[in-house]
Amino acid sequence: LKWARAPANGPVARPQPWAAPMDLEAAVEGFVTSGAAPDRQREGLELVRKLLQNIERNPSEAKFRQVKRTNPAIQSRLFPECVDLLVAAGFEDAGDLLLYRADPGPLLEEALAFTESLLLSLGGSAVAASSSSSSSTAPAPSAAARAAAMRL
Repeated sequence: LKWARAPANGPVARPQPWAAPMDLEAAVEGFVTSGAAPDRQREGLELVRKLLQNIERNPSEAKFRQVKRTNPAIQSRLFPECVDLLVAAGFEDAGDLLLYRADPGPLLEEALAFTESLLLSLGGSAVAASSSSSSSTAPAPSAAARAAAMRL
């Protein structure tokens, strides 16, 4: 289930199950241009970061590999562009659940790097909650991610 983008003067966005998965840079661009208030963006990004870090830190824990969309905290904090980021990071949209079935790897690390970069651009404390226990470091955000973050 993928959220369709509504035109500025058009109808409300609605789920479209046939939409193709979004790539990470497109998801970041969509997030940056979402028009959400900075506090709302920060709140959503902090949850996206937490969900991705849980998988990175505990890759074999099944409970971290699914997100229940019906959970009130998820519903209140994740707006459609946050869901796009999660899907682009490797989650699969399965209706009421977002499922992470892939092995954590470079895509997850890049998604975390994008999330950290966006949080820093919003004035969030990305470093304080970053994964310091991991022996590998996430790759530096690409030029597109840095450019997208700078446009915030």
